[in-house]
Amino acid sequence: FGGVVATPMLAIVAAAIGYLLLIGPIDYLLLGRVLGRLELTWATFPAVVVAFAGGSYLLANRYAGEQPRINQLAIIDVDVASGVTRGLVWAQAYSPVATRYDARVTPRGVAGPLAGPAGGYVTWLGMPGGGLAGVDTQADSFSATAAAYRHSETLGEIAGVPINTRSTKSLVARWRGKGPAAIECRLAVADSGLIEGVLTNASGGDLRQAWLAAGDWAWRLGDIADGAVLSIDDTRVPLTFNTLIRRDYLQPGDSAGAAPQFDANNLSLDGLAMLTMFTDTLRRSGFTTLGNGFTPPCDLSGALADGHAVLVARGAQPDGLLKGGAQAGRDPSPDDRCFYRFVLPVTQR
Repeated sequence: FGGVVATPMLAIVAAAIGYLLLIGPIDYLLLGRVLGRLELTWATFPAVVVAFAGGSYLLANRYAGEQPRINQLAIIDVDVASGVTRGLVWAQAYSPVATRYDARVTPRGVAGPLAGPAGGYVTWLGMPGGGLAGVDTQADSFSATAAAYRHSETLGEIAGVPINTRSTKSLVARWRGKGPAAIECRLAVADSGLIEGVLTNASGGDLRQAWLAAGDWAWRLGDIADGAVLSIDDTRVPLTFNTLIRRDYLQPGDSAGAAPQFDANNLSLDGLAMLTMFTDTLRRSGFTTLGNGFTPPCDLSGALADGHAVLVARGAQPDGLLKGGAQAGRDPSPDDRCFYRFVLPVTQR
């Protein structure tokens, strides 16, 4: 989390050794051998204790940060033909102090909150079972986590989510509604078997790092400003879907000149998102043998297999799920990700 640093173990060890030296041999040598007044330890000992306790408190607060933080990955899908929009947000929230927060979901499209009817829910994730950090744990805790908290009637808000001091909580939200088409397109399959046509960004917002996928092929489109019109034709060099993911989302190999190979540890944050969003397509091409049993609705491989095209782009991040005391925690985070996917109709020839 931005502004939050784990306390270095070396600093803790050094402080402990320094503390023991000061209240032990240094205190004895200074008061007994140098000053000859050991009774002064009644003043020096509590002074050292207070100094180290206060220093530890200030150091802990410095590393813990002063504001709540939240990192989140959002995937927002738009079916261009019907205007149906759905969203999924995973978030990890951090609190520097033990307190409660409200968590709520705001359905939105590229340009902002959806104007039409929309519904969704927000909830929290936890480990099953009664072990440490389990949702049914019997471990003692402070009172804020012992008390219950409640969902709203629409399930779109949780009131009083407790988070311990310097602790985190995982949240997830989904929504579904209807908005404008966002992308105007005329795409068709050419004689070459690839697609061609015209795309217009009518979403009301800028799209960044965009690329278009159709079947086993993909085209890099770059940044697309609001209102921009793009031609998809033979002047754009296509890449296989597998190649685009390897080149753009795998981190470099360990040795100089080594081609990146699939490894969960080799994937960037964006690469992990792509693996979730197109699991079957990547598995079919030999990129991975992993499945996606936990979040199958995220996988749009079926849309590609059915002859649709999918436009993928980075866009504006939805508001943070945590409200109240965490408002200040929505400073831009380098770990925030928001991907928009537009399912586009393609005319078959």
